[in-house]
Amino acid sequence: PDAAPSARLVGDVMDAALMRFGPYLAKDDATYFGYSQGAMLAPSIWTAPAANQPLHFSSAVLLEGLPAQVAGLPQKMHSAGLRRVLLVSGQGGWAGGHASLAAALRTQGVDTKHLALAFGHVPTVAVVDVLAHESAWLRPN
Repeated sequence: PDAAPSARLVGDVMDAALMRFGPYLAKDDATYFGYSQGAMLAPSIWTAPAANQPLHFSSAVLLEGLPAQVAGLPQKMHSAGLRRVLLVSGQGGWAGGHASLAAALRTQGVDTKHLALAFGHVPTVAVVDVLAHESAWLRPN
């Protein structure tokens, strides 16, 4: 799918958040959260021209999705400035891809965790609790 509309939308949302909550946001240290297609389109958002993305993502959560074009993906994620990535699989179909990406990211020096939680495609309250707990790992400072 064409990721340009999603990248523009994310940029617009971040602009609005900065306008409203700017003093409370770390502009150079944001976390990208992608669920399903938001995870699949993530690289096009991370690598969008700076003018379209007012925040820099230093960490990411990819939940129940994986970018379709994985060739060179670990290098792109490292080059985009990602330092920590949490990959969460709810269905067995994502687990293998997430595990492979996690291993490849580690070779690029990106601190990565993969959680295979077997919750299906729709996150449960228990998954939200796990994500809340893992946020301390994503943002240790």
